[in-house]
Amino acid sequence: MKMLNQQHTALSNMRALYELSLSVGQSLDLKSNCRNFLKALMRIGNLSHGSIWLQKSMITRNDRMTGFTQFLAIPKKINHLKELVHLESTQLLFGDEKVIQINSIDQLTHHGDLPLTSCEYVLFRLDNIGFVVLQISDHLDCLDLKELLPVFKKFKCSIEGCMAHNNLKYEIAERKKKEKQIKNIALFPEENPNAVARFSTFGTFQYGNKSALKLFKTLGIELGARVSAKLIHYIKTKIRKGRKHVQEFELIIENKYYAFELVRIHEANYINVYARDITHRKLAESAAKDSEAKTRLIIDNALDAVITIDKEGIVTDWNNQAVNIFGWSRKEASGKKLSELIIPEEMREMHERGMKHYLRTGEGPVLNKRIEISAIKKDKELFPVELSVVPIHTGGDIQFSAFIRDITEQKRDKEVIKASEARYRLLVETASDLIYKADANGYCTYVNPLAARIMDCEDKELVGQHFSEFTRPDYVRKVTNHYEQQIKSKTKDTYLELPIVTKQGKELWIGQKVQMILEDGEIKGFTAFARDITDRVKAVGRLKASEEKYRGIIENMKLGLLEVDLKDEIKYANNAFSQMTGYSIEELSGKNATELLLVPKFTPKMKQESRERAKGKYSAYEVQIRMKDGSLKWLLISGAPLYDESGKVTGSIGIHLDITDRKKYETEIKKALKKEKELNELKSRFVSMTSHEFRTPLTTIQANLELLEFHLNNIDEELVSRLGKNFKRMSSEINRLTELMNDVLTLGRIDEGKVLYEPAYTDLEELCGEIIKQSFSNQPDGRTADFSIKGNKYDVYLDPRLFSHIIVNLLSNSFKYSKGAGNPGLQLNYNEDTIELAFTDQGIGIPKEERVSLFDSFYRAKNVDNIQGTGLGLSIVKQFLDMHEGQISVQSEQGKGSVFTIVLPKK
Repeated sequence: MKMLNQQHTALSNMRALYELSLSVGQSLDLKSNCRNFLKALMRIGNLSHGSIWLQKSMITRNDRMTGFTQFLAIPKKINHLKELVHLESTQLLFGDEKVIQINSIDQLTHHGDLPLTSCEYVLFRLDNIGFVVLQISDHLDCLDLKELLPVFKKFKCSIEGCMAHNNLKYEIAERKKKEKQIKNIALFPEENPNAVARFSTFGTFQYGNKSALKLFKTLGIELGARVSAKLIHYIKTKIRKGRKHVQEFELIIENKYYAFELVRIHEANYINVYARDITHRKLAESAAKDSEAKTRLIIDNALDAVITIDKEGIVTDWNNQAVNIFGWSRKEASGKKLSELIIPEEMREMHERGMKHYLRTGEGPVLNKRIEISAIKKDKELFPVELSVVPIHTGGDIQFSAFIRDITEQKRDKEVIKASEARYRLLVETASDLIYKADANGYCTYVNPLAARIMDCEDKELVGQHFSEFTRPDYVRKVTNHYEQQIKSKTKDTYLELPIVTKQGKELWIGQKVQMILEDGEIKGFTAFARDITDRVKAVGRLKASEEKYRGIIENMKLGLLEVDLKDEIKYANNAFSQMTGYSIEELSGKNATELLLVPKFTPKMKQESRERAKGKYSAYEVQIRMKDGSLKWLLISGAPLYDESGKVTGSIGIHLDITDRKKYETEIKKALKKEKELNELKSRFVSMTSHEFRTPLTTIQANLELLEFHLNNIDEELVSRLGKNFKRMSSEINRLTELMNDVLTLGRIDEGKVLYEPAYTDLEELCGEIIKQSFSNQPDGRTADFSIKGNKYDVYLDPRLFSHIIVNLLSNSFKYSKGAGNPGLQLNYNEDTIELAFTDQGIGIPKEERVSLFDSFYRAKNVDNIQGTGLGLSIVKQFLDMHEGQISVQSEQGKGSVFTIVLPKK
C-alpha cells in the first residue's frame, strides 16, 4: 500500500510538471507568456501570491537602467514586496543558489544563513534576467521544489525568446518608420531646379527628378538601368575608407561643369545623388581660352599643378606648380610613372586598373570629374588634393592631363560650403520652415504644409494668390520695390523681413530668403524659404523699449553713469555723474577714475573690485570720493563688466548713487538705536523691579487679611457678617493687582528674551482635558467647557508650559465675557497639515472697529463695562503663538458671541 501511494504521488508530480511545462512558451508576447505560466504555477501549487521580477534594462531597452522591477504579479498589488525594486544584484539576494526559502519578507534584502523549513516565500532565480517570488502556506501541493528547476530553466529560455521576438518587432518597426521618412523626402525634390537622383547600392537608377533624368540621359543612363558596378564599388569604398557617408566631386558633361554630391543612406541601402550646374562659376575662374585644347587647359589652371601623362602613365609634362606642390623637379619627374610620384601606395593598383579599363572600354569612373583624394610629396608627406583628370585626343593618340590643387588651406572654405549645402538638404528633407514657390509674376504655385498652417488655411487656398495679398497693407509698397529691384539687377537671392497677416487676421513677422529660378538667363519663377521671427522682432522691440525705459529712469533718478577700461581710464560719463562730482565731462574723459576721485583709503577696495570685474563678476559696494571743490561724498556703486563682440571683458560700467545723506542718517539712527536700547533695558529692569516690589506688599496684605478674618470669626460672628463684603472686595482687588503684576512681569521677560521656548511632542487632547478639569470644572455659576475632538489623533510639537497659558487665557475670557449664557466650547481639529483649536462663547462679542487693536498691550474693548481684566492677556497669547509659528484669528458679532481660532503647523 505504501509503495502504491508513492507511485501515485510520483504520477501526480509527473502530471503536474507536464501540465506546468505545457504552460511555458504558449505565446511570443512576453506578458501573455508570463501570465500563462504564473497562473498554471499558482493553480498547481495552491499558492497565495506569485510575481515575476525582470531586469529594468530588458523592459525599457535602456542599458543605463539598473535593478529589477515587478513585471507581473497575482494578485496585482503586494505593497510589502516593493523593496525588491531597489535590489541592484541577484547575487545579493541569492548568492550561488538557484532557489531559496525564507520565513519573513524582511529577509529578502539580507543574505546569510536562512531556514529551510516552514517557509512562507520561495524565490526561483532566472540567472541574470530576474527571479520569481512565490508565497505558500506550508508546502507546495504535489511538487518538490528541486523538481521545478527544469521547468524554470525552460521558462527562462521562453522569456529570452519573447524578448528576442519583441526586439525583432521593434527593429522592424523602426526600420519601416525610417523607410517611410526617407520616402517622404522624395516629395519635394520634384520642385528642385537642381538634379536629385537615387541609385541602389547595386547600381540601379531608381529615381530622378526632371533635371536628373535630363542630365543622366546625356550620360547614357536611363531610369531603371544599371551603371558600372565598379563605379558603385569605388564610391562605396571611398565612403567607407573615409568614414564619411558623403562623397563630392565635379564632372564635365557636354561642355558644362557639374558639382556632384553622393550621400550613402545606410538605413535604406541606397545612394542619393545631388548635382548642380556650376558652369558659370567655372567660366569665371578661367582667364582666357587658347585655340589648342592642351594649352587652354594649362592656362586655365595655371595656379594648379598641371601634369600630363601618356597612355602608359608616364609623365610627359610637369609644370612649375607641380614642382612647388610635390617637390619633384621637372627633370626628376619626366619619364617616371605618375603613380610612383604622387599616388599613395595603397591606391596605385586601383589607378593602374582604371587606366587599363579606360583604354579598353573608353570608360573611366574618375575621369572628367573633380574629386578629393590623398597624395604624397617627395618627402612622403601625405596631404589632401583636389584632382581632375581629362583625356585629350590629339593626332590619333591619347594623353591625360591631371589638374591638381593643394586644398590643405582650403578645407575651411569647403567646410563652410558643405555646411551651407547641408542646411539646404535639411530644408528639403524636413521642410521645417515656411517654403513656397511663385511664378515670374509673383503668384504662388506651391506652398508646404507648414506655410498653410502658419497662414491658418488650406494649401490649395494659397495657390494662385499673389504674395502681396499676404503682406500687411502698409508694407506692400516696400516689399514690391524690394523684389522689383532684385528682378532688375537679377540678384540670385535676397533676404527680407516683413509682416504678414493670416486668414484669421493674426499678424506675424517672417524673415524670408527668395531665390530666382533662371533658365537661359530668363526668370522662370522664385523659391522662398521663410521662418517665423515674430518672437525675435517682439523681443527686439521690448529690448529697445526697455533700453529707453531704463535710460529714462537713470536720467530721472539722477544716477551717475561711468564707463572705464581695464586701466581704469574714463571712457564715458553722463551729465548726472558730472554734476555729482563737480567735474565737467571734458575734465573727466581719459582720466584715471581712481586717482582723480577716490579717497586713498578706498583704493585697495577699488582695485579688488576691478579684478572681480575683469573676471566677469557683478557687485555693489560703497566708497567715498573727493569732489572737485575738495568736499567728500559717499557713493553706492553698482558695477558690471563690459564685453566686446567676441565676449572678451574690455572694462566696466558703474551706476553711482549719492548716499551721503543716507550715511548721515545711518549715523544718527545708530545713536538713536543705542539710546533706545539703553531705555528698553532700563524699562525692563524697572518693570521687573516694580512687579516684585508690588507683589511683596500685596502678599503681605493678603496674608494679614486672611489672619484678621480668622480672628474675627472667633471673636464676633456679627462683626464678620458686616465686614464680609469688604473682605471679599479687598481680596478680589488684591488678586486683580497680582494678576496685573504677573502679566506685566511676563511681558517684561518676553521683551528681554528670557522666556524659554522648549517644544516637545505633546498629547494636546490630554493637555486640554487636564486644564479644563483643574481650572474650569468648578465654576461658581455651574458652567463647564464643552470639549470636542475631530480627526485622527497625533502628537503635536509645542511647549506644554507656554501653550497651557494660551489655553487658560482664552478659556478664561470665554467664561468671563459670557456670564449668563451657555457653556463655552473648545473644538480640537486634527487636520492633515495643521492643528486647529476653536474657542467659542455666546457672550457680549467684540465691536468690529475694535478688533484691529485687540492684541495690543493694555487694550480693552469699550463694551466690557466693569468686567475685570488687564488688557495684557491676548497680547501675551499672540507673542506665545508667534514662538510656535502659529496664527490666531477672531470672528465675532456684538451681543452674539465670539470665536477665537488658533492654527498651528504640523511638524
